[in-house]
Amino acid sequence: MARKAASQPPREPIRFEPDGRILSAFLLADNEFDIIQGPIGSGKTDAAIMRLFRHASQQPPQGDKVRRSRFAIVRSTFPELKTTTIPSFVNLFPEGSEAQGGFGEMSWSPPFTYHMRYGDMEAEFIFLALDKDDDVKKLRSLQLTGIYFNELQYISLMLVTEGLSRCGRYPSVKNGGCNWSGGIADMNAPESLHWAPIMFGKAPVPDHFTPDDVQKHRRPPGWCLYVQPPALLVLDDALKASGLEPLNPGDEVEYCVNPGAENLRWLRPDYYPKKIHGVTRQWIDANCRNIAASQMKGKAVHPLFRGEGERNSHVSPNALKFNPELELYVGMDFGLTPAVVFGQTIRGRVFVLGELYAEGVGAVSFAPVVKREILRRFGGLDLARVKFIGDPGSAVRSQTDEQTPFDIFRQQGMPVRPAPGANRFSKVGGRKEVVDSLLERQVDGYQALMIDPGCRMLVQGLSGGYQFKVTKSSFGEFVSSDVVKNQYSHTNDAFQYLLLGMGEGGNLLFGAGRNVAAVQTKVQARVFDRGSRAPLFRARR
Repeated sequence: MARKAASQPPREPIRFEPDGRILSAFLLADNEFDIIQGPIGSGKTDAAIMRLFRHASQQPPQGDKVRRSRFAIVRSTFPELKTTTIPSFVNLFPEGSEAQGGFGEMSWSPPFTYHMRYGDMEAEFIFLALDKDDDVKKLRSLQLTGIYFNELQYISLMLVTEGLSRCGRYPSVKNGGCNWSGGIADMNAPESLHWAPIMFGKAPVPDHFTPDDVQKHRRPPGWCLYVQPPALLVLDDALKASGLEPLNPGDEVEYCVNPGAENLRWLRPDYYPKKIHGVTRQWIDANCRNIAASQMKGKAVHPLFRGEGERNSHVSPNALKFNPELELYVGMDFGLTPAVVFGQTIRGRVFVLGELYAEGVGAVSFAPVVKREILRRFGGLDLARVKFIGDPGSAVRSQTDEQTPFDIFRQQGMPVRPAPGANRFSKVGGRKEVVDSLLERQVDGYQALMIDPGCRMLVQGLSGGYQFKVTKSSFGEFVSSDVVKNQYSHTNDAFQYLLLGMGEGGNLLFGAGRNVAAVQTKVQARVFDRGSRAPLFRARR
């Protein structure tokens, strides 16, 4: 029998004060699917939970004067759900009766469900762990008002669309229907290849996308993204924005707390200084600076690389231009996930102009694509002036197929030669030395390597996506000499062959014969309190 709302004494209204313009806009929005992206500690999770409560309280009352709703709260793994998401919810809405000042009871048998009772409102909050597309079956039996995806950067687009398809079904239309139905989500900055930045135009559509992929990543009406300010700024950029003199080019990288960050009012003054110790640059970028960074599951192959926004960055702030008077080099990696990298070398410096990557494509299909791309991107350049350098292993004929990728490309007018130094640089470790030698070199005060900002696969790989495997044993963790085979490894292999073709292997072995200066490789981080120039901490990596 339904509880009568009229028998319950009125309670004090709940007060929730979001500290920030983006937080407030997200909290009060009513779109079909709203996503908030921000750094750790920025109040995203609490704002999302309070928004669910707002929607529950605004549902129309049914015939017995009770407002009913049902929400699913999703996290990618069960341990994270139990140790992070549920405690955050219970912290805002403690268990217990109304007389005790509580809001309801939690059912601790799967699926975990919080049964909330507040005034004339009854709401169910079902907690689910979904980390694979196969988990879609957990959603198909649900009739929901809305759904909340916690840490969206780890959740696939398929699970999101399936979850949204279950919304707007409770209460049914005959019982009054829903005043609002849909989904909300929060996340830290995802990888640039994640579906969210592609869908919202924060990252370009990858070259290897099929027409179906492009269609799937078009932003549906009613989907909105709210991006919070970064919690940390690179101090050099902060000084420039304030009209002050930037630090000297040779100074170490420093960070300061962004006075415009959200939720600082509810954080300890030393929150970010303590969080930043003992972490990688990729972690700082994704979790504190709110910019895309590679997910690290191993150890970065090239830790000397300096990405976008860093002092002495290896990434150009603007698009690089092709010099038609100089030769074009093309580094190539073959297989069913082929990749090519285009570049030129000018007075001892290497300029990477572009990249091309494909999935599930062999050399027969990939060769004409590369040819068309060269003619399109480089103004009809004569292929005879292009130097193609590829994986030496792809020049060897197999027992089942007498035609190699080298043969296929030659038939298309693109003669590929094996990357020189095959004996010395046949392993990843040897090719790593070639790349690292270039990363730590300067020519006439400039970085010897400069990459076009459109080379997202290469930049993300050098930033940590291209990584050595970490193996575990009873004695601890050890870094393997094998690399993780992922979407970044093929483009970075092609980049290594490009450098060998440009003669960088010989430069490493016999010297470049140029007056070059080594780049300082120590990175130092400092965080400053608002209104103070006194360093709160110092961490070396």
